[in-house]
Amino acid sequence: MKGFLSFVVLAALLYCLTGCTQYWYQEGKTYSKCADELRVCREEMLKYADLKTIKIGGYDARFIEECMTEKGYISVTENDLPLRVKRKDPPKWYMHGVAGTLDE
Repeated sequence: MKGFLSFVVLAALLYCLTGCTQYWYQEGKTYSKCADELRVCREEMLKYADLKTIKIGGYDARFIEECMTEKGYISVTENDLPLRVKRKDPPKWYMHGVAGTLDE
């Protein structure tokens, strides 16, 4: 029974890590615009960060979240994105990717 419970917990964790990718998205914004604005937020965050102790999930993640939210973006899962948007997965599992309409 203990082995089965461990398996269920591990399976749930793996499902969440692979299926819970978050993206910054704003209706009507292009993919390039979203990527540019995320880059600007990261550059702004680095002005205030201690580069030796950057901890995504702490102050740095809150800074990015506030910056992107102020720009009108929302954090959504891949399942909540419209079907016809370009998306790029985040470089690490604990970060957000970007999504937006095709650049014209």
